[in-house]
Amino acid sequence: MSVPRAMTAIAVLTAVTATASGCGDSPAPLPTGHAFKLDSQRPTPDAGRRDMFAFRRFAIRRFADTEIWTARLRGPGRQQVQLRRIRASESSGPSPLLSPDRRYLISTRGAEGSERYFIDDLQTRTSRPLTGRKVTGWAPDGHHVTVTTTGPQGPGIYALNITSRELSPLLTGIRHPSPAHWAPDGTRLLAYDGELIELDLRTGRARRLALAHSVDAAGAAYSPSGRRIVYATDDDKNGDISENESDPYTARELHIADTDGRNDQRLTRSLDDDEDPIYLTEHTVVTRTSYAVLAVDTRTRRVRTIARVSYLPRSR
Repeated sequence: MSVPRAMTAIAVLTAVTATASGCGDSPAPLPTGHAFKLDSQRPTPDAGRRDMFAFRRFAIRRFADTEIWTARLRGPGRQQVQLRRIRASESSGPSPLLSPDRRYLISTRGAEGSERYFIDDLQTRTSRPLTGRKVTGWAPDGHHVTVTTTGPQGPGIYALNITSRELSPLLTGIRHPSPAHWAPDGTRLLAYDGELIELDLRTGRARRLALAHSVDAAGAAYSPSGRRIVYATDDDKNGDISENESDPYTARELHIADTDGRNDQRLTRSLDDDEDPIYLTEHTVVTRTSYAVLAVDTRTRRVRTIARVSYLPRSR
């Protein structure tokens, strides 16, 4: 794989969004934010331990069958890769979600459209159903997850307690419920509603983030320090995304920027069908395409393959 060249864009500090009618005269109304405090009895994991994630691989004999694996990046510069097969899966849904303490794994089972989310305990090797709502991410306390659903406050993004199953509203009144990602300290939340929105969970105040490029529905994620974000875009301002000859309509590129929109830099170009990017360490971003899991060094823009996800021989 060729190394993408670095580019720096000046952030647009004034966000201009179209109205719901498309006239563009005034910004669309912001969703309603709600204050929320995580369980203080469960400590936030050390950001330096964010060296492991989970992903799906497709089995070669039946493309609908997948296997769930974890990858751990170790050693100097996170150059060593330790892969572990967790189990087979009959679902080809979104990537599984590994809890901050690495103990629990959330993944889907069942046919598309009727799938349910299950939670696996990797220590006891037990599994139990969690919810039929769409789960999009772990809170840093390891005791809540974000779900998109219609709850007591209407459609939106809620926090779900994995033990009590209690729902707490985070952002309601959104038009396009989508992935949401917590800041490592648990005080902020990134969400996508046709534009990138940051919610201050201490006050319930939501604000638009003004970035140099439009944000794709794949969303965005905070760095371990909480000072930077990585986001996916299909914005073709530089004319490079259309170079993806296989399918230019699903091409994406990844950018990183400060949370105020400054210091925007392109990491990759012409990646097909990116899933939610992961800011694994302060200098490592991970993303999954249709063919591989990739790690990108945010300092050098070097891209390397962590694991292939398609045409995997079935494990016996």
